[in-house]
Parts: sequence; C-alpha cells; structure tokens
Amino acid sequence: NYVFTDSSGCSDTTSQSIEVKSIPNVSLSSIDSLCLNDANITLTQGTSTPNTGFGVYSGNGVINGTQFSPSSAGTGLSLITFTFTDTVKSCSNDTSRNVFVKSLPSLSFPSADGRK
Repeated sequence: NYVFTDSSGCSDTTSQSIEVKSIPNVSLSSIDSLCLNDANITLTQGTSTPNTGFGVYSGNGVINGTQFSPSSAGTGLSLITFTFTDTVKSCSNDTSRNVFVKSLPSLSFPSADGRK
C-alpha cells in the first residue's frame, strides 16, 4: 500500500500487487583444456533448473552460441558464459567459466647436413 498525505492533511491510499519471479538456477561444468589445433567442440556443459526455455553460450572462441573453437579463441584462458532464459517466467540468468587453450609445441628438424 502507498499512502500520500498532502500539506493540508488530506490523504489517499492506493495499492498495487507485484509478482517477483525467481530466476533460473544455472550451472556450467568444467571444460577440459584443449590444444590450439583441436577440433571445435559442441558446448553442452550448461544446465538450468527449471529447464523451461533455452540456453546459449557466448565468449571468446564461441561460434553460433553452441560451439567452442580453440583456434578462434587462441592460446590462453577464454571466458565462456552460459545464459539461460526461462520462457515461462521471462527471466534470465548466467554463469561463466574459463577454458584453457594450450599452445602447440615448436618442432624443428635438422637439415640433411646436420644443421638446423
């Protein structure tokens, strides 16, 4: 309820009901380290309760909201975010986790005469 009283002492009251909707509980399990030349992986590590909606992934190296490309991300840590939207309650929530992309080893072969 809201009550307003003006300087003359007159007052009026009004009320409004509001519904506070709960956000989905989201989680993102760990993503194993990858090598720079590994194939793209389909991201399936994100979950939500309730599961009445859709989830998408975003971040460095994420393609089309569903795949992670080590070569696009580059070496080092990349932050991946999972965002879930509950279409019944029209609420969203997200969580993030790092994935590590390892660099490739440097290889060299000696020349036929034994020099590099």
